[in-house]
Amino acid sequence: HVEAVDIALADRDEFLSMARERLLQAQQRMKTAYDDRHRAVEFSIGDWVWLKIQPYRQLTVTRKAFNKLSPKFYGPFEILARIGSVSYRLKLPAGTQIHDVFHVSLLKAHKGARPTNDPSLPPVLQGRVMPTKPVQLLRARVHGGVRQVLAKWTDREEDDSTWEDAAKLLEAYPELELEDKLLVEEGSNDTRFGITYKR
Repeated sequence: HVEAVDIALADRDEFLSMARERLLQAQQRMKTAYDDRHRAVEFSIGDWVWLKIQPYRQLTVTRKAFNKLSPKFYGPFEILARIGSVSYRLKLPAGTQIHDVFHVSLLKAHKGARPTNDPSLPPVLQGRVMPTKPVQLLRARVHGGVRQVLAKWTDREEDDSTWEDAAKLLEAYPELELEDKLLVEEGSNDTRFGITYKR
């Protein structure tokens, strides 16, 4: 009886070892396939890129929904600086009142000769005026398993503040450099900006 148990245990260990090895092989194949599809895109200062305005529905405090439009590329614009590892500062038209740093996923390389005409941006996108940068984070919450912050924009009243995905907001505005605890702790202070971020 003891011998049968030992054999069964040995068979189980061998099965688990094989299953673990096959799982690791499958994970490696998936990682390789993912990496092949998501090769890192990098640009240099002075490159020209097209800017994709990515549409998404937003909900303001007053629960006003904004229309959804098809994504479009605008530009091309010249890259002035690299911000962090995945964002770039673009040379936008003079007088443009929007944030000039964009994630690499919103950029596409311009091919061919440098443009002779000044590129432009539409004044209204996604059924609303394009926001400038967030000036204050009013509250934080977890909604549908996603951490969100209520952002007040420089061109909007507080009643028109929007709930934003916290991770995407920090990705789009890397210079904020807010730590995770600022988004969850009651009354945390960011001394760099002198603003109290409340939950």
